[in-house]
Formats: sequence, structure tokens, C-alpha cells
Amino acid sequence: MPTTGLVAGACLVVAVVSLLAPNAVTYDAWGWLIWGRQLWHGALDTTAGPSWKPLPVGITALLAPLGTTVAPLVWLVIARTFGLLALFAVYRLAARWGGAVAGAAAVVALLLTPDRRSLFARLLLEGHTAPLTVTLALWAISRHLDGHRTQAFLLWTGVALLRPEAWPFLLLYAIWLWWRGGAPRVLLVGMLLIVPVLWFGGDWLGSGDPWSGADIAQVARGGDVARFELAVRRAANMIVAPVWVAAAIGAVVLAKRRQWTPLGLAALAAGWSAVVIGMCLVLRYAALGRFYLVAAALVCVIAGIGFAEVVAGVRRRSRVMIAAAAVLAASVPLAWPRVRVIDNRFDDMRARSRFERGLDPAIDAAGGREAILACGRLAIEADGLATPSRPALAWKVDLPLSVVSSTLRAASGTYLAQTGSSDDALLAALPARARPLGGTSTWTVYAIDC
Repeated sequence: MPTTGLVAGACLVVAVVSLLAPNAVTYDAWGWLIWGRQLWHGALDTTAGPSWKPLPVGITALLAPLGTTVAPLVWLVIARTFGLLALFAVYRLAARWGGAVAGAAAVVALLLTPDRRSLFARLLLEGHTAPLTVTLALWAISRHLDGHRTQAFLLWTGVALLRPEAWPFLLLYAIWLWWRGGAPRVLLVGMLLIVPVLWFGGDWLGSGDPWSGADIAQVARGGDVARFELAVRRAANMIVAPVWVAAAIGAVVLAKRRQWTPLGLAALAAGWSAVVIGMCLVLRYAALGRFYLVAAALVCVIAGIGFAEVVAGVRRRSRVMIAAAAVLAASVPLAWPRVRVIDNRFDDMRARSRFERGLDPAIDAAGGREAILACGRLAIEADGLATPSRPALAWKVDLPLSVVSSTLRAASGTYLAQTGSSDDALLAALPARARPLGGTSTWTVYAIDC
């Protein structure tokens, strides 16, 4: 098997080359870039934007000196590199017990997670941290299995700085290491203290309220039963039906072989999913599909092992495995809807890229940063695929996201309308109030009551 260093280098090269294609950064990543730059300059405003996450903000703070143009591109390279490494991590873990066939099957299964809206490929291309979370979690498991407990604990600490669902598992692992040894106790205590300090301290520093990020994340609607049903349904949909079938086969095979270690991954996946569902039910967190991505990756590992066993059984002409292969084959068409939307996700990426790339020319056409800020408030039409354009605009004009809105609430201000949209047509029909400052084929800039 190739060494991790060689694979990481290859993933880095692929991530760099991928910048030649149309690129777009997700809404959350723009928020972290803004906050990282603010931290670098000694100020922080987290009153608007995504939920606070310490690890990505810490990384973007180090990228801030690279400048407005380069920093987002470097973030994309980092996020995509680690996202590609998630595919290698799931391959390596599945191949550990099922060989190359299991590893390859696990990779294919992971590419079809966690749902039709947020496929792994989209999360990877947009520079989201969900694939990074998978990489760190699976690396932590591999390091633990190889006997490197301190490294495993540090990697899991990284997971805990990305997702609050990891906190209970970090605590349990620290207790186990305290009891069994394998990591310095000072390190265990230190990391357990650092995680809440960075989560709640960052929120307190940026908003004056340590619970600000938790409040922002409380977006789940409906009563307890409705939220529970929604969270369970998303857990069931985090992987496609053929993968569930293969995972069931893999679990049965592992149980018969008394291979309890890989079966422990299934227990971890169930535990992670239970935490996501519980946080949705009790704390009203959204339980989005990508929140289940770590659990989905672990199930993909078990599914890869099951698929490899079916292939081997068919070659041996085992009747049981031939029957299992028939069931698995019958379920494959159920994966088609997710395969079909992959092209749509790439189309979305191109559209988002057009909106983001069009901001700089539009700002220049309007007279530059000073001109578009001369009227006071700044707003942008940011709906549909253009949603990330609001934080992108805040990044490009170096303003907190809290002062760039999607509507002009004040009497006057500057508004960027999507060229050809209904907003654009409405403002163009009000020359006495809306004066066009300039525009491009993507955005038209208006000074309203200024």
C-alpha cells in the first residue's frame, strides 16, 4: 500500500490542479476566512455568519497575510487535499480487513454520501470542513489501531475542534487512556480544557456571548416528534440502500469471524448518529446530512468489507454469497438518483463560481471599494446559488459580515443586484431613487437614495 506521505503529496497536487477549473467557496468557509483575517488583525466579530468552529478559523488566521485573492485559494487547496485524504483513509481502513476490493468499494460508497443535496464531491469542491472531519476521525482510528495512542488522541482533538458531536467520544477516549496508559496525563487534561475554551472563548471574544454559536445552530423547527423523525430519516439517508445492504452483510461476516474490532466501527457510527439525533431533539441543532458524515464513512468501511466478502464468495460459488450478491445487485438501481445529481452539483459549482468571480469586476466598474461604501449600508442580492456571495463580498471589501446584508434596511445604501434579475429590473425602473454605479454581466451596482 502506498505510504501516507506519497498519497498526501498526490492529493496536494490534485488539489492545486483543481484550481484551474471553476471554483467556489461555501458560505461557511467564507465566514471562517473573514473571522481568520479579523483574528490576525486583533479584532473579531462573530455576530453574523456560520457557527463558530475553532480549527478552521485558526487555519484561516494563518492564511490572512496571503491577501484577499490568495488566501481563499490556499484554503481550497488545504480543504481539498484533506478531503481527498478522506477517500484514502476510508480505503485504508476497509482494506485493513477486506483487502483492496473492500477499500475500493468503501471509496465509491463514500462518494455517494451523505445526501443528494450535499454529496461528498460538493463538500470537497466547496472547501467545506466535513471531509476534513472524516480524515481526522479515520486517521485517529488508524493511529489507535497501530498503537500510537497519543497521536490518535491529538487527531481526535482536531475532530472535536470541528464538530461538537465528537466531544463525548474525546472524553471517553481520554478516560480510557488515563486508565490504560498510552498518553501523558497532562496532555489529556490540557486538551480536554482547550477544546471548550476555544469553542466558547472564541464566541465570547467575537460576540460577547459564549453561547452565540450554539444559538445560531439552533435552527431545527417543529415539535420534538417532528425533529426526531427528521433526524432519524436523515441518518437513514446518509448512505444509499446498496451500501446499507453491503454493510449488513459485512457486519454478519465480521460477527461470524469474531472480528470485534471492525465491528466496533459500526458501534462508533451508531454512537455518532445517536449524538447527532440527540442534539437535534434536545438542543434543536439541524441534524444536516453532513453532520452524519463521520458515521457514514464508518458504515462505508463495513460495507466495503461486506462487498469484498460477497465477491470472494461468488468466486468460491458459495450459495449464500451468490444470494447475497443477487440482493445487493437488486438494490443498486436505488443509488441512481444520487449518481444522477452529481452533474447537477458540478453545474451548481460553475454557477456559484460565476457569481463569486463577478464581484471584483463589478466593484471595479462601480468605482472601487470607496465608491460602493460611500452611501453607507452595503447589501447584495444573495439568494439561491448566489447565497455565498454575501460573505464573499464582505471578504473582498474587508468588512464584518454583520454589516453586509441581503436587503437594504436603511433608507440609503449600495445594493448589488444580479444582472437581469427582478431586483435589477425593479431598481432600473426607479431612476429617481436608484442610480447605477456600474455593472457587469453578473452584477449591477446601484446607489439607492444616496
